[in-house]
Amino acid sequence: MSGAIYLFMIANTDLYLINNYDTAYSALGQSKHDNLTLSKTQAIEAVINSTCTIARFFSMISLTASVMISLVMAIDRTICVCYPKRKNRITFKVAHIMMLSCWLFGFVMTLTYSTRFLMLPNGNSKQLGHILQNLCYIGHHTDLVLKVIIWTVIGILLIMFLAIILLYSIIFLRGPPIYQHLRRRQYEMQIVWLTSCMMLIQLLSWIPGLIALISDLLSLAFVRAALWQDTSPIMMIFFYLSPAIHPTIYIIFAKLYSQKLTNFLQCCCCVLITKTVINKAESIRSNNSTTITVIESRRTVASYHG
Repeated sequence: MSGAIYLFMIANTDLYLINNYDTAYSALGQSKHDNLTLSKTQAIEAVINSTCTIARFFSMISLTASVMISLVMAIDRTICVCYPKRKNRITFKVAHIMMLSCWLFGFVMTLTYSTRFLMLPNGNSKQLGHILQNLCYIGHHTDLVLKVIIWTVIGILLIMFLAIILLYSIIFLRGPPIYQHLRRRQYEMQIVWLTSCMMLIQLLSWIPGLIALISDLLSLAFVRAALWQDTSPIMMIFFYLSPAIHPTIYIIFAKLYSQKLTNFLQCCCCVLITKTVINKAESIRSNNSTTITVIESRRTVASYHG
């Protein structure tokens, strides 16, 4: 929950900066005509750029890491549901290492993207404001290397998204064998409900933003500078909904589903234990009756010979 709040705060900060960036620079341009000193102007510009840089950098890390974390959770859920008796469970240490690896991957991808911005022509300027403006990812949408990096990230996101759909489909199609005997229909519907909610969240979170980003990279006619400035806050909020809300929703659904599944398995165990006890009792009773019959037969034979 604290992680979701942290990501939501980053997203809110970034959206605030996007909405107010043009206003701030308009005021900055006006201040240049008001005979302000150059050092003061550069200081204002550096503050604006540095704030945007920090928010954008962390938001991109969280954005990439959240998708990988979602994939890890989907794999873990698939193993738990499809193979409930598996002995080699994921320990807390391994889980923490996997989460750390996801965040490290997001950091490396974001750092690579930012480094390329610093290597661009404007990044060679020694002025702090220009360097931070590059890190804030303003302009340079036509740079080939940046396009390759962005398309690579988009490809990874789409592959993970499809993998998540596949894994949850496996959960639906191949559950524990116990589903085939007791209350199968009810728990199949619960799996469908859980899977549908997960897919709906993913679609609402990623598809609109991906369409906008791909359209911008392809330089389509309906994504021009003015239109993009007007719609980018709306598109960006879809990007940040996933890392901010998706983990919380997953925790809620996973907890409810795990509790229901636990109760279901306990109920099945009780039924199996009861049936086993009854079968053993019937077996003992049958053996006793057989023993009594044999004893009576022997007594009858003995009395006959006597």
